[in-house]
Amino acid sequence: MSIHGAGTVEITANQTGNENYLPANIVQTLTIETPYVKIDPMLTFAPIGNKTVGDVFILSATSQSSAAISFISSDDAIIFITGNTATARSKGTATIIAQQEENTQYKTAILEQSITVVLPNSHPLTFIEKENPAIHIYPNPAKDYLTIKSAVQIEKYSLYRLDGTLVLGDKGVQINIQSLNKGEYMLILYGKKGEVLKSEKIIKN
Repeated sequence: MSIHGAGTVEITANQTGNENYLPANIVQTLTIETPYVKIDPMLTFAPIGNKTVGDVFILSATSQSSAAISFISSDDAIIFITGNTATARSKGTATIIAQQEENTQYKTAILEQSITVVLPNSHPLTFIEKENPAIHIYPNPAKDYLTIKSAVQIEKYSLYRLDGTLVLGDKGVQINIQSLNKGEYMLILYGKKGEVLKSEKIIKN
């Protein structure tokens, strides 16, 4: 028997009679279904744009498929991803991959975006970032501690090497830099909404 198409057929098995038995037959119904072909989901990956070292951002992708969507970074040292939250760790270029799993109806789908991460001081500093008179950081140069005196609320700080590597990050108005090597660093102070309040080069003696 060979199958040539979809549909329902009856298959009859016949047996002829003999001197001991009467003729007999039995019928079975066989349904042939059309093979199901999975389709490509319409996966969309929201544009990200280039980032600055220290940025934390949410990744967003949607599709008509209900299958799970995961995000992968090609270089965790540049962009680190946990769930759908990404952190720009150091300067460079990395690819973020949005991947949706296959399910019973849809195929696997993959979209990619190439993201460039730059240093915080790689753009012209605004007046607030450079000259903010409400914030004073001292001493600079410093050997052991940096103190932040501010008339505005500072939510957190991040201290980077000039290659973009984050070396310190926390809350508080005094920063212990005793463990750091001598050299130049970039200190970024952030407000409650994540906005940059001040950006200043720090020299460790």
